[in-house]
Amino acid sequence: MHHPSAAGILLLAVILLAGHFQSHGCTCPTQATVPAAYDGSTVVFTGKVLKVEYHGLAETLIPDSVEVARSLPHESSKGFLDTPMVLKATMLVTNEFKGVKKKDTIVVYTGIRGATCGFKFETNKEYTVYGTTENYMYMFLRIDRKRFRNFSKRGVYWTSICSRTTVAVGMEQTLLNDHVKSKKQ
Repeated sequence: MHHPSAAGILLLAVILLAGHFQSHGCTCPTQATVPAAYDGSTVVFTGKVLKVEYHGLAETLIPDSVEVARSLPHESSKGFLDTPMVLKATMLVTNEFKGVKKKDTIVVYTGIRGATCGFKFETNKEYTVYGTTENYMYMFLRIDRKRFRNFSKRGVYWTSICSRTTVAVGMEQTLLNDHVKSKKQ
């Protein structure tokens, strides 16, 4: 009788786990063109990351709404309020394209879990960001998207890897400059 080797069992476990993690990953539609991404964004800018922090969803809510969120009926939702789910990047705008001014300091949130399509910002690096005021994390609290808008902080922005947000600053700025010029003509 042939018994599987430890290496064979380990290989099988790795293959099964890889399939499990892949199935819970981010799925983005085809990347938008510069005009479509620009038009669909509240803010478009290039900026340097001053600080990166990790927070639960409570950080992204209006303070008065946190207790309402804690009273939601789904027990599993409550853990997302305090468990780190979002990356908060505080950024200094170095080049403005839409919705912000050069030298503004703004906050951009993004998910940190694979399925949330989060963007990995790093301190002291520069990025071109396409952001929106739409907090896409509402599904974790299991509430209606329209109701969640009433919970979300104002004056902060969201992005993901499904937007055109990129570390490839030079090329993206060239494409944006061309787009902005064509809109003015």
